[in-house]
Amino acid sequence: MPWCDLHTHTVFSHDARQLPDQLGLDALQKGLFGIAVTDHYDFYADKSGSSYYESFRDRRPGAVRRMQSLYGGGATRIWYGIELGQPHHNVKAALRVLEQEDFDVVIGSLHSMPGFTHFLRTDYGSREGCMTFFGHYFREMLAMVENFEFDILGHLDYPVRVMGKYMQDDPELRACRDMILPVLEACVRRDVALEVNTAGLRRWLTTPGPARWVLEEYRAMGGDKVTMGSDAHVCGHCAYRFDAAAELIRSAGFDHTVYYEGRQPRVLPL
Repeated sequence: MPWCDLHTHTVFSHDARQLPDQLGLDALQKGLFGIAVTDHYDFYADKSGSSYYESFRDRRPGAVRRMQSLYGGGATRIWYGIELGQPHHNVKAALRVLEQEDFDVVIGSLHSMPGFTHFLRTDYGSREGCMTFFGHYFREMLAMVENFEFDILGHLDYPVRVMGKYMQDDPELRACRDMILPVLEACVRRDVALEVNTAGLRRWLTTPGPARWVLEEYRAMGGDKVTMGSDAHVCGHCAYRFDAAAELIRSAGFDHTVYYEGRQPRVLPL
């Protein structure tokens, strides 16, 4: 299939349960063009997101090389990446992480910010509470895009995954348009790809995210780089519902996605 899953996790992420070999075999059996292993390195205040990653520094590269030799020698390619959570909170440390290893792709994601716990563990209380939160969230996301260099903006609508009882009337975040547009403008200006993430389909959402209107706005601004990510944390979730992701991307006017090798984008026709 002409699909690349550029957002996956293994047991080298603190919240994932699949072994590298399981992920590699899953990708091969599904006939994917390629996958990127992008384990978490999060800059949390308590350092839990960085200490876990560092504890496997000696084992992780070898495990990925093993994946590449066993499962990536034929039609399926396997790339070595990383998902940096809120790297702008400690730019010097984040740069050191990138200098220590040769990554093919770097995802920048926002999982937490000052004043808020991990977003998926927060009760937002009401629709009004969600909207107040999004004001802070998208300002913080804009700061991340503008103050740290990465390749892909991960799951722009991430917190919506747990807002079902409050955001049923606006899962596409149209009410947040004025908050989102500056983020998209920054992505275009800094040549950051926009990720279409299918993990929300395993919760209450009925389509991948972000919504088509977000992709259309990004494209209208000149954005030409879209990626697909399953955010797989367990075996079997690699490339989850990529049929829906590909349909969404096409409906927004794109005829291709991109993948990365050595931090350089490559076009893959849909």
